[in-house]
Amino acid sequence: MKIPKNISGSGSKQARPTAFRLRLLTLFVLMSAAALTLVVRAVELQLVNHDFLTNQGNQRSTRVVAIAAHRGMITDRSGEPLAVSTPVDSVWVNPKELLASAEQVPVLAHVLSEDRGELMRRLSSQVDRDSYRIARGIEPTEAFKVKELGIEGLNLTREYRRYYPASEVTGHLLGFTDADDTGQEGVELATITGWVARMAPSASSRIRTGARSRTSRASARCGRVAIWP
Repeated sequence: MKIPKNISGSGSKQARPTAFRLRLLTLFVLMSAAALTLVVRAVELQLVNHDFLTNQGNQRSTRVVAIAAHRGMITDRSGEPLAVSTPVDSVWVNPKELLASAEQVPVLAHVLSEDRGELMRRLSSQVDRDSYRIARGIEPTEAFKVKELGIEGLNLTREYRRYYPASEVTGHLLGFTDADDTGQEGVELATITGWVARMAPSASSRIRTGARSRTSRASARCGRVAIWP
């Protein structure tokens, strides 16, 4: 007696390898497409958009901060100070934020020894600005009192003011600085536009001011400093 073959079972066995190969090919195509996409994206980031992305990264991680450096002390040959920089502070506020809490204005005006109405007028005229300086060159003790008020939008910045203990004697040689601590005349200007060197008490110093030059003889007390063009 002949036993009939199971034709349907044989067909299913032949279909299984074909379906497996199809799934394998589909997976390979998807992985290849993903790898190609990553390669294209890497080339775009590293070559095409390199400068733009580098600039954006620097803006998020790099900052240029101006560090205020005060002018050094000028002394005579005996070590006596002729020009000294002392720390002072400037008071900056956000006019809009300060006017929003108007009850703080009289308190701030009292600490700064300013007229309340005048301070209010100044703030009202600068309300469109994000930062406005209401006081400059105040002493550290006074600046501490201002900071203790805890006013929103108020900031202090450190500056330096130049003092000349013997200005009556050395003023013609040392010169002076402006409100921004920039040299305007004499040695104070020459430290920017020239070179500072030692000289003998009997030697002369040439001080250049702008396009003009003049020669002045240093006194015996101030004979340590010379300016050469």
